[in-house]
This record gives sequence, structure tokens and C-alpha cells, in this order.
Amino acid sequence: MSFDLDTLEALRRQHPAWLRDLSRLNDDECRLYDDLRWRRLRDEPLRLEQERIGFGWVEQAVAALTG
Repeated sequence: MSFDLDTLEALRRQHPAWLRDLSRLNDDECRLYDDLRWRRLRDEPLRLEQERIGFGWVEQAVAALTG
């Protein structure tokens, strides 16, 4: 698929993904998501890329859940 100027303009006008509500979050996750998307934590956008989460951190988090 090739992208041209018309495609770029059509996609640019869509609502950014971060403005959408995420219905499958629990209450704590929803509060954090809202804090992130409405920039309540910092003035600039704050993102966490899942591929940058270290495996050791994941192991510790899972161990804490299964305890």
C-alpha cells in the first residue's frame, strides 16, 4: 500500500488514539490513563513503550501478583 498526500490528510484528521476512552481498564488503570492523556503528571506527553520494559521487571511484577 502506498501513502499519498490525500491519505496523509485523511488520517491526520482522525481523533488521536490517546483521546479515546479505553473501556476495559479497571478503575486504577483508568485514573492513570486519564492522568497521562490529559497531562496531569507532566506538561509534555509521557509514554511507556512496552518493548522497553525489561524482562526482569516483568518477572518481579508477575511474582508479586502470584505471590
